[in-house]
Amino acid sequence: MFSILGNGTRLCDGVSRRELLRVGGLSLFAGMTLPRLLQAGTAPSPTRRGTAKSVILFNLLGGPSHMDMFDMKPDAPPEIRGEFRPIRSSLPGLDVCEHLPRTARWMRRSTVIRTVTHNYNAHNPLAMMTGYTGGENGQIFARRSDPPDIGAVCQYLKMGPRDLPGAVCMPCYPGWGESIRRPGPYGGWLGSQYDPLFTTCAPTFERQPRRANYDPVPPIGDPQLPGLQALPEVNALRLDERRSLVE
Repeated sequence: MFSILGNGTRLCDGVSRRELLRVGGLSLFAGMTLPRLLQAGTAPSPTRRGTAKSVILFNLLGGPSHMDMFDMKPDAPPEIRGEFRPIRSSLPGLDVCEHLPRTARWMRRSTVIRTVTHNYNAHNPLAMMTGYTGGENGQIFARRSDPPDIGAVCQYLKMGPRDLPGAVCMPCYPGWGESIRRPGPYGGWLGSQYDPLFTTCAPTFERQPRRANYDPVPPIGDPQLPGLQALPEVNALRLDERRSLVE
């Protein structure tokens, strides 16, 4: 079934079921399922150090002020302190916002880091994911000259199992809702081979927001592994030819 520049296949509407069956074994993600990805950290690795099997980073693109969460500053002047009251948490000496009662119960298992900052004004997670604070003000698009994120560094150092992606970004790339790829979780100057595996998403919503940007409606839907539909320029024939070249 291997062929290079073989007979063309005309598909009337995307990739047919027969074509998918024919090249399914050649797919980049053949045999890879979301549960396997989530269990990627369970495989033994001779280079792993420490006791952590994997790391999950939750990055909130656009969050509340630190003075409305974990750094209330109740004794500061009115023009500085926030409008909410602090409450005690399960970690002695640490107060949190009155609107975070459930979070307060978990703080004994948390560490508040107060030394992370950056000096540029941009709505992207570049600093949070790379530690690089010298980004260009207002940078919108990811660049190959950007510094690599921590997932790319771990892959470069060959940490983790070899048979699965070393880093997975869910549910989509930063900026997906704006149809742009914002800087942050990429291999950067290490190379695109160290980019994470981005899942795709097609969320639905229970209702339309009553007021734009001030009425958050949670999305509903599961992230999916990318398939041929995520690469419209790579049809079944081109995928077959690529595999043939590799062989």
